[in-house]
Amino acid sequence: MASLPVMNMGHTGYMVVQTNSMGLSTARKHVHGIARGLRFSDDDAADILLAVGEAISNAYRHGTQDHINGFIYIDWEFAQRTLTVSVKDEGSALPSGIQYSLGSSFTPTGCGLDIIRKSVDDVFLECGSGTRIALRKRARELLR
Repeated sequence: MASLPVMNMGHTGYMVVQTNSMGLSTARKHVHGIARGLRFSDDDAADILLAVGEAISNAYRHGTQDHINGFIYIDWEFAQRTLTVSVKDEGSALPSGIQYSLGSSFTPTGCGLDIIRKSVDDVFLECGSGTRIALRKRARELLR
């Protein structure tokens, strides 16, 4: 099974995906479809796809111990021309109880977080029971 049912409630929703190639691909495509459905421009939707793709890849690589039967949790909310997407894993790759706002003073160890930071407007990282990264992208313009 690639993913569990997707719940859409107006401009919010969530999905749970298994950590396999089909589940990860489905999640990326679905979030990109959400951005397009909300009428984000092609450029903004591509930025969202890139950032969410990196967040999902990081959750898979660093936050999932069972790459066959693990899960990644994704939720989204759209309000005031801003799409917020959160990606949460079940791992413990970062110390628990820490919250980061990924501004210019945060130094990632790889390229993924830097790509995410350059693709969206705001990035927040929260470590506890798993790691949760929240990405916020404001629409520069909404298509008609």
